[in-house]
Amino acid sequence: MNEPVSGQGFPSSSIPPAFPSTNVPRGAMTFGQILDRVLQLMRANWRLLVGIALVPGSGMIAYFGAMFAAFFPVLKPVILKQQPNLSLTTIVWLVVAYVFGMALMVLISALYEPAAIYAALQANVGTRVTFGEAWGVSWSKAGRYVWLAILRPLIVMLPILVFGAVIVGTFGLSMAHGRGGMDPSMM
Repeated sequence: MNEPVSGQGFPSSSIPPAFPSTNVPRGAMTFGQILDRVLQLMRANWRLLVGIALVPGSGMIAYFGAMFAAFFPVLKPVILKQQPNLSLTTIVWLVVAYVFGMALMVLISALYEPAAIYAALQANVGTRVTFGEAWGVSWSKAGRYVWLAILRPLIVMLPILVFGAVIVGTFGLSMAHGRGGMDPSMM
């Protein structure tokens, strides 16, 4: 389906431009209009958006493949109904592989999000972006994006940890007051 190309590099009828700010006040789109706009942008830029998303997808497939390969020697005896060989060295290597893989997935996801967001925002205003440009923007401030990816779960977990510490502390004080046994009056 070859269509004439407009001056901005988009096929002339593939996607309408973003709503002009003079006609529609900011934030005046309904939820249905927003979904319609997202669908239009995804249809017009699906190769770019899917290409950007293939990076974390490929990383996850590689990670799970490596973890399967690491766990296979441990699982093979279980499948064959034999006694598994769970030595301390095997367990340590599995834990190290898991932690390294999780750190790698945080890194990949932290860099994927800004690349995808940059491409989507530029597509919304009608600017053509390449795969390299989107990932280049992401890599330009990689440290900030990785730190943000670390901060988000910490901010979410902080209240949980505080309440957990209060509960455990209360339980510990009750145990200390009751000299090893629970003191019902403390509860």
